[in-house]
Amino acid sequence: MKRTSWIILGIIVIILAIGGGWYHHNYSPIYYYGQVGNLERKENSPGGNPDVYYYKIKAYNEQGDKKTLEVGSVDGHKFTKGHYIRIGYSRAKNVVDYKGISYSQVPKEPKQKLSQQLD
Repeated sequence: MKRTSWIILGIIVIILAIGGGWYHHNYSPIYYYGQVGNLERKENSPGGNPDVYYYKIKAYNEQGDKKTLEVGSVDGHKFTKGHYIRIGYSRAKNVVDYKGISYSQVPKEPKQKLSQQLD
């Protein structure tokens, strides 16, 4: 009986490890850094809620990989063109958060790619 309990416990631990790895792979944010461009579209919210403003931002992660992300503003806030933004992206939910940052907070690799993009 004791051996069976250890086998069952081992199987449960393996299943939890696989599930945790899958969750981390799909839901943990990967941060991309970009510069705010032009307003892409505006979506009117029902019931007197603030409108949502959408921007397509060409952004780079810390390894320099490029991704074009659509970021929607919260509470009717418009982004300022030319400002830098850190975007949290997950494979399962796409854009999960964003934060305005200063140029000095942009990591080295994305900073180089963004400066090439402007040339």
